[in-house]
Amino acid sequence: MPLRSNPQHMDIEMEVLSRIVPNEDENTQINNVAEDVKKQVIETAVSLGVDVEPLLVGSVAKGTHLTNPDIDIFVLFSASTERKQLEDYGLKIGRAILENPEERYAEHPYIWGTFGGFIVEIVPCYRIKDPSQKMSAVDRTPFHTAYVMEHQKDEQRDQVRLLKQFLKGTGIYGAEAEIEGFSGYLCELMVLNYGDFTKVLTQGKDWKKGTTIKFDESEHGEFNDPLVVIDPVDPTRNVASALSDENFAVFVHACREYLTKPGIEFFFPNQPKPDTLENLESRMESRGTSFLGIHFQAPETLSDILHSQLRKAVAAVGKECARYGFEILDSNYFVNNDVLLLFEFEVFILPSTKSHRGPPVWHPNSSDFRAKWEDSENALSRLYIKNGHWYVDAKREFTDARGLLSAKLTSLNLGRHLNGVVKKNYELLVGDELLKDSFAIWLTMFLEKRFPWEY
Repeated sequence: MPLRSNPQHMDIEMEVLSRIVPNEDENTQINNVAEDVKKQVIETAVSLGVDVEPLLVGSVAKGTHLTNPDIDIFVLFSASTERKQLEDYGLKIGRAILENPEERYAEHPYIWGTFGGFIVEIVPCYRIKDPSQKMSAVDRTPFHTAYVMEHQKDEQRDQVRLLKQFLKGTGIYGAEAEIEGFSGYLCELMVLNYGDFTKVLTQGKDWKKGTTIKFDESEHGEFNDPLVVIDPVDPTRNVASALSDENFAVFVHACREYLTKPGIEFFFPNQPKPDTLENLESRMESRGTSFLGIHFQAPETLSDILHSQLRKAVAAVGKECARYGFEILDSNYFVNNDVLLLFEFEVFILPSTKSHRGPPVWHPNSSDFRAKWEDSENALSRLYIKNGHWYVDAKREFTDARGLLSAKLTSLNLGRHLNGVVKKNYELLVGDELLKDSFAIWLTMFLEKRFPWEY
């Protein structure tokens, strides 16, 4: 491990490595499991009459894995194999080998399960000679593994491990929809580019939106992401495309905070603790805002799909509330077996009268507007002209956000899986109706807005 100018950083990072680097015995177990799975892939494929090549990929192959890693075995099929055959045989092979197999989905289905005490993923893909020939997104993964293994120095493996654990500790490790953060491959490329963990953070603290990292001068795609890391294997792809604006900003902030005031909690944060319901009630009341929650059972679907739809649902509810004049200060979602969409309103109640603007007086549709409102029971004034437009004081359809959502929620498009469970059963909870033990940790996190290392 390279020397650090700050002994405190060095002591912390040595402590972190002592916790996350697999020891010799564990690495022996990991390698034995990988070899056993590869052997069984070949035997199972032969029994099915298909020709495949198993390949260890991912962090274990590259030596950047943390303790108790997932083991990724790709099953390479001939490029002439039909897509349906690849999927069907890939799933059969995985189910025959792994314990407690689950079908999961990348661009196409694969099998997740356990073998020898480790989580193993068996993923079918095409055997291609060049990444430009890719027939599915996962086909580039073997090339990613080969690129890192070729360019990574031995001493950089632990530097990647430090970066991965730092990102885990700060809550932004993982490219899946739940996190929208940094993938393992992205961590490896950042260390390759900057040299070591400290240099990644030293550069990261000064990143601006649109920061671009590339490994050669070849032509590449154009991207509008907060961080752009051109894939050295496939220059049409941004390796950092999953990273959200918010998590890009969290990383920049975390780099500055750690370099200024280092602590083990950046790598191993304390778990947040729920405040008491009494304190939560007092804190909510002191804000002078209104809180509304939408509570329902989480649907059974893939994690990526669920979290994508939950974000969509929060946005859809917020948009509908804004359309009727109810202004939201903050919103978020929380999920385990249940879901809570949580909203804090700046404007929760509105007067029964609103000023409704029509078209300009000279507009062809102005006569239609007048005809609609002159005898309407919802008109609370005569029609009048202001700034060249027809206006009428009208009766507001909904005077509070709860009434709006009671009437409109099930007609909103929250996402295919959420629509079904919400139409079947949901709760609208306002103010102290949210004060339940099961929600206490979520309310605490929503109100405190701490970064993970601050607990």
